[in-house]
Amino acid sequence: MSSLKTRVVATCAALALGTGLFGATGGPAEAASKTPHPLMSHSEYHKIKKGMSIKKVRSIVDSKGKVIYDWRSDGDRYIDITWASKNGYHAGYAMFKNGKIYAKTWWHGSRVEGKDWSY
Repeated sequence: MSSLKTRVVATCAALALGTGLFGATGGPAEAASKTPHPLMSHSEYHKIKKGMSIKKVRSIVDSKGKVIYDWRSDGDRYIDITWASKNGYHAGYAMFKNGKIYAKTWWHGSRVEGKDWSY
């Protein structure tokens, strides 16, 4: 598995377990369940295309999502944003470089559907 896919899968799994996205309880999960998690539908996920801006993606989803990573490296800025699904069993994930999307993932429990345009 590529390092990008590994990072996305690991991040989605951590989010699912650590934020209570999939029903985990106690600690941070309990706190997260009291606050609505930003939502994305599978059809919204499919509307997201290569090179879209963060603003455009957020307008498609009608939510800012939850910023998971925001860092700079070699003059570039990277922002990773996640959304839960409306049924709580899936998650959308988008990775941006300098404000433009370069990878997205839809996580179906143990299955991952993704697109990486960075190559």
